[in-house]
Amino acid sequence: MKTNQKANQLKACAVAIAAIFIVGYAQAGAFQILEHDAAGTGTAHANTAEAGSIASMFANPAAMSFQSGTQFSGVLTPIAFGARFKSDSATSAVGTPTSGGNGGDAGGTSVVPALFFTTDITSNLRFGIGITTPYALRTEYDDGWVGRYFALRTNLETIDINPSLSFKVNDAIAIGVGVSAQRANAEITKAIDFGSRCIPGLTPLLGAAGAAGACAQGFVTPQTRDGTVKLKASDWQTGFNVGAMFTLSPDTRVGVSYRSAITHKLSGQASFTNPDLPGALAALTKTPATTDGSANAELKLPDVFSIGLHHKLDAQWALMADVSQTRWNRFKEIRVKFDNGAADSVEPQNYRNTTRVAVGTTFQARADTVLRGGIAFDPTPVRDEYRVRVPDGDRVWLSLGASIKPSKSMSVDVGVSRLLVREPNAAVNAPGVGTLQGRYEKISATAVAFQLNQSF
Repeated sequence: MKTNQKANQLKACAVAIAAIFIVGYAQAGAFQILEHDAAGTGTAHANTAEAGSIASMFANPAAMSFQSGTQFSGVLTPIAFGARFKSDSATSAVGTPTSGGNGGDAGGTSVVPALFFTTDITSNLRFGIGITTPYALRTEYDDGWVGRYFALRTNLETIDINPSLSFKVNDAIAIGVGVSAQRANAEITKAIDFGSRCIPGLTPLLGAAGAAGACAQGFVTPQTRDGTVKLKASDWQTGFNVGAMFTLSPDTRVGVSYRSAITHKLSGQASFTNPDLPGALAALTKTPATTDGSANAELKLPDVFSIGLHHKLDAQWALMADVSQTRWNRFKEIRVKFDNGAADSVEPQNYRNTTRVAVGTTFQARADTVLRGGIAFDPTPVRDEYRVRVPDGDRVWLSLGASIKPSKSMSVDVGVSRLLVREPNAAVNAPGVGTLQGRYEKISATAVAFQLNQSF
């Protein structure tokens, strides 16, 4: 009878897993994703030394040693993000003022899924696997916006499959190690100003005066004949993560973790949408450099080091604190190399390293209910002079959450984070593309994480 019950529970869990990944993924604006753990969301992710659920293995694989038995967790986190650009000034590649709107809302609403499984191998050794989206980005501006020559659509999605082992050395020390197989999918688009290319493109054939006359006669002038270029590419790479938990006393625990950097060698296709130009001017859009073909790019994702503290004040209250450094300075540029003979497309990024600080608390309200809260300061790695594709600013996280255990084998976690984002400036100057000056306004972000935990 018990065997049949377990079989039915496993089938139900499999259905839930399928449902989670049928939902799919769409990210609204953040690059580094932390919302894999609803309990962690409730404490603003001050969870390097916590083991609130098996989803804590993402923050620290050693956390599995504080769980037991066979468990599944499924997490869904809707994220609502909004950002609107207000232009002060913009110029084209030839220095003329750039026309266009402010791009509308670059964000949207997204759903981030995550799955976790753990089981005992021996009394001191546990195996777990997590499937998460550690890095992602989706922004999309309206066609014809003032910054279209810098960016239109940006879509990055990663799926990380992370099997891990944790070993309880003794009552004071637990260690964990994992490997990652990570898939990255990227799609980026921007507009091409063929009007600004007309005179330089024809000057070698007609001379400066002749080229100017031909372009004017054909009404091919700056910003009047836009095309687009789109890169769609993907890659698999591997990485690793390690962690440890140190129990200093029955009430105090310290956790440390490290997740390695990963460099993706993205390969795929570049496709061009070119305008129809009159007469001999059509040659501008029919060169090998404006023809569909293979392309590749590097994506250098950062490594992350975290240290955390978990301390029980009494039988009901616990405090936790977390400091994480993300070494973003590896991400220096987006360089697309085309096989059709076009020059490399280079978008400097020059991200800076960031240090995130979080403080959280839990309150054991009843035997089956835990309440959570947290606050964090999370600075942006994006600099003003490169801020277009990622309209991100320094953020303060305000978080609340709860964990409820309706039965011995099931628990539910809910976490809500409201991000207060500083409205950042954009001061972009790219030779051959133009300039863009302005400010991002009405930035808002809210994440609501739901997690179901089932033990067997």
